Amino acid sequence: MNTFFEQMMNDSMFWKIASVIIILILVASFKKLFKLASLLFLIVIVYAGYLIITGTEPDEIIEQLQESSEDVWDKTEDSFDEVKDFTEDVVEDVVQETNKEIEKQIKQVPKKKKKKSITEQFKEQEDKMMKKFQNKENAIMKEFEDL
Repeated sequence: MNTFFEQMMNDSMFWKIASVIIILILVASFKKLFKLASLLFLIVIVYAGYLIITGTEPDEIIEQLQESSEDVWDKTEDSFDEVKDFTEDVVEDVVQETNKEIEKQIKQVPKKKKKKSITEQFKEQEDKMMKKFQNKENAIMKEFEDL
C-alpha cells in the first residue's frame, strides 16, 4: 500500500491532473466571489444614486433608521412584556387546575390495605387453627366433665 502512494507522489501525470483540478476549483470560487462583489457594488451605486436624486444626506437617513429602530425596539419590549405577563397568568391557571385535578384523583383513589407479609399471614392462619382446636378441645372436655 505504501508503494502505491509513493508511486502516485512521484508520478508527474498525477501532479498535472491535481494542479488542473485545483485551478478549476479556484476559478469557480473566484467567479462566484466576483458575482457577489459586483452585485454588492451595484447595490451601493443604486443607493448613492438614490441619495443624489432625493438630495438627502446619508446622516439624515442614518438618524431616521436609528429612530425607527428605537421605536421598533420599544414596541417589541412592550409586546414582549405583555406576552410574558399573559403566559405567566396562563401558567399559574394551568398549575392551579392541575393541582385541583390531582387532589380530586387522590381523593377518589381508594386507600389500599397494607399487604401483610407471608409470616404474618401464616401466623394468622396458625392462630385460627389453634382457636378451632382449642374450642373443640374445650367442647370435648365439657362433655367429659358432664358425664
